[in-house]
Amino acid sequence: MNDYVLLYICAIYEESPWTVRCVSQKRREVETEL
Repeated sequence: MNDYVLLYICAIYEESPWTVRCVSQKRREVETEL
């Protein structure tokens, strides 16, 4: 659930460069967990 929340926050800040970084970090974390 936390992952989804973070992804949502990132999507909201699409105008900011943080979006790409947040999504990238989240994706890497998911890959590591998988």
